[in-house]
Amino acid sequence: MARLITLLLLSLASLAHSNATASTIPPITIPMAELPTDDLSDDRTDHRRRTPPRPVMLTVDFDTKSMTLTSGIDTSEIVAYEIRDNSRQTLYVFYEETDFVATLSSLTQEEYQIILSFPSYSLSGYLIM
Repeated sequence: MARLITLLLLSLASLAHSNATASTIPPITIPMAELPTDDLSDDRTDHRRRTPPRPVMLTVDFDTKSMTLTSGIDTSEIVAYEIRDNSRQTLYVFYEETDFVATLSSLTQEEYQIILSFPSYSLSGYLIM
């Protein structure tokens, strides 16, 4: 009987430990759009696009603390990660992907604007946690 109780307690402890180490937040996907730039020397100003560009999708994986972008965009080119509240006030600015993802996982349930800055443009999307 004592063996059975010990085995049961060890099983429960093992289950509790595996649940505590696993992330409870599933990966999220956020549609991103390019923000307009202030650069007025663009050579393409006289050309108009008939269809909107394909959206860039940002997928954040909280287990691996990493993210991926579609459309062949390399996340290593990102120079800054910004999180703003719903009134567009900057809450956080990061320069490391892991810090950005870790902070995203700890946000309260609100709407946030995510801005990924590249050397020549920025992508923006909205996230509801």
